[in-house]
Amino acid sequence: MTKIFIFFQSYWYLFSYYRKLRKKGFPMVLKQIKIDSILKNKRKYIYEKKLIRSFTLACKYHFYNIECLERSLALYSLLNQYGYRVQFQVGVKQKPFLSHAWIETEIKELDESELRNRFKVFIQINKENSK
Repeated sequence: MTKIFIFFQSYWYLFSYYRKLRKKGFPMVLKQIKIDSILKNKRKYIYEKKLIRSFTLACKYHFYNIECLERSLALYSLLNQYGYRVQFQVGVKQKPFLSHAWIETEIKELDESELRNRFKVFIQINKENSK
């Protein structure tokens, strides 16, 4: 039952951030995610494998074309909600020009901290939670 709940929760976050980014823009979404990470009550810790599997399936079967920004924002919200340590990062590379959003977390399968070496970080949201 937990996997199904997390799947739908992940699916909703992906849908929600996809729509918000197009309707309100990135600066408003960033402001809201900072407020939400402070105000939201933390839920009970959940087993990592269930969370990873459910989120991966939600990304795979979503009807929108989910890019790194939506995926990272949704994952940040989900991990923050369940009390994991998580950082949201956006970086750029000049030659060739690229921008990318990613998550750094204590969950090894979801952590993309190696990207910090390839991109110059210009937006970072930290949330140090304890399990």
